Amino acid sequence: MSDDLREREREVEREIAQDERRLQEDESRLEGDIKKLEALEHEHHPYKLIVNKEEKEWPERYITGRQILQLAGSPADWVVNQLVPGPGEDPEIGPDQSVDLSLEAEPKGIKKFQTRKPKTNPGAAE
Repeated sequence: MSDDLREREREVEREIAQDERRLQEDESRLEGDIKKLEALEHEHHPYKLIVNKEEKEWPERYITGRQILQLAGSPADWVVNQLVPGPGEDPEIGPDQSVDLSLEAEPKGIKKFQTRKPKTNPGAAE
């Protein structure tokens, strides 16, 4: 093997070692960034929602129909409808059904709900 070829081989080995060190450093930084993001996700940031035309806050990303009734101060046997834009009926939220309160979840924006007595039509005069 010629001296030039051996020197080139050593140079390539040094480059590989340098790339491996950089990769380890990048992985370490990435792990740190992931831990920071996970910590931010667990911080207490209340979610906003509107129940019976009143703005409320909820400490978690998800809320159930039962929790919406409690937050509204409505009787446990009442019904919750999520108010959604556009034509058609507003979906009923069951007591154990979860709703994602994040602004990115459909329908986008602050989620709106209405509680009502059972066996009444949503939006109809009671």
